[in-house]
Amino acid sequence: MPGLDVAGLLATAADAGYFDLLEDMHASLAAAAPGHGLALGVLDLGLTSEQRQLLEARGVAVVAPDWPLDFPGRARMPRTYLAQLARPYLPRWFPGHSPLVWIDADCWLQDGQVLQWLRLGSAGGRLAIAQELDRAYGRHYDVHELWGKHAVFRKHFGEAAAQRWGLAPSLNVGLFALEAGAPHWAAWAEDMARILAVDTPGWAEQAALDHAVLSRGLPVTWLPARANWVCHHGLPAYCPARRRFVEPLPPFDPLWVLHLTLEVKRREVPVMRLDGQRLTTSLRWSAVRGLLA
Repeated sequence: MPGLDVAGLLATAADAGYFDLLEDMHASLAAAAPGHGLALGVLDLGLTSEQRQLLEARGVAVVAPDWPLDFPGRARMPRTYLAQLARPYLPRWFPGHSPLVWIDADCWLQDGQVLQWLRLGSAGGRLAIAQELDRAYGRHYDVHELWGKHAVFRKHFGEAAAQRWGLAPSLNVGLFALEAGAPHWAAWAEDMARILAVDTPGWAEQAALDHAVLSRGLPVTWLPARANWVCHHGLPAYCPARRRFVEPLPPFDPLWVLHLTLEVKRREVPVMRLDGQRLTTSLRWSAVRGLLA
């Protein structure tokens, strides 16, 4: 893709159990964005030596991160928790690259132009990211979902923060781009440490980034939900005429990135076809690539 910064890097993380998802993500990247111009990096959270060697043979920078900070209960945490904890420290693990694009290993690209929008959105020290916000997402109609973030903010950042930002849409940290020198990294790490001083929730990195951005007014470029479609919030539809996975509501715009969150990554799901036929399939890239050709 012309115009991409050759110094930029696309990073992700995986252990041996996530390696098949990582392979799907990389394969989708090669198919959707050949010549994308980004270096590739992987945080090794427990890869086998064979998996690591395979990645390195392809020119992927594989880094085994250490624990960037101490916190109560750290000794009990599995190494996979670094998939969250290491994210605010990406410039440390992959120095010399900017912008840094993060993508979860359980994502895959359907439209490679998303990389261009991430790069452009991060220019000038802005965070390019999508919110967990779309008319098709069921979470907006669930009172427990709506108030869950409010409770998190109250616990870790106080009542005033909860009242002001607790009901704001969450930023999904599964895909974002940020220049290496942007102030967001330090603010994010600071708020992550504040959360971990209290407990070790599974959503620590997302809540920390939410608070860091909202409380400090850090600059953001909001990408549309189709840039990071959170599948457990709303399953995509499939358009056989365009051979693309699309939003499940009119006007059925094609999705750029499918994020196979929670149980969606490991089971088949019912997918609405726009021609009225039935489709039950895994949404893994390797399972549906024939539908995209």
